[in-house]
Amino acid sequence: MFAEFYDILMHTPLGDKHGKIMICVKDWKISGSLDLLGHCEPFCGTIDSDGNCTFSGTLITLMHTIHYTASGVITSQLLNLSLNDGKHVFKVTGFVCPTVEEHSV
Repeated sequence: MFAEFYDILMHTPLGDKHGKIMICVKDWKISGSLDLLGHCEPFCGTIDSDGNCTFSGTLITLMHTIHYTASGVITSQLLNLSLNDGKHVFKVTGFVCPTVEEHSV
C-alpha cells in the first residue's frame, strides 16, 4: 500500500483551480480525497500496474454538486487526469508534494 499527496490544477474555462489530492493504492484499488473548490470529498476506483486509473466521486461547487468519473495516469511523481461530469471534461494535472508535513488534505 502507498499513499501520496499531489498539488493539482483543474483547468476550467474560468481559469485554473488549485487544489490537492491524496491518493492511496492497495491491491489495484485506488481511494483518497479530492480537496478542490473549498471542499474535500472522497473518491474510489481502480488502478493498474502502469498507473492507468479510473475513479469516481463528487465535486461540490458554489452552486452544484457534481458526480464525476476521472480517468488517466498517476505515477509516483505526477498525475494527468480527465474529469468527466457527463456534460464537461476538465483536465487535471499535478505533481507529488515534496513532503506530507507541508500539505494536508
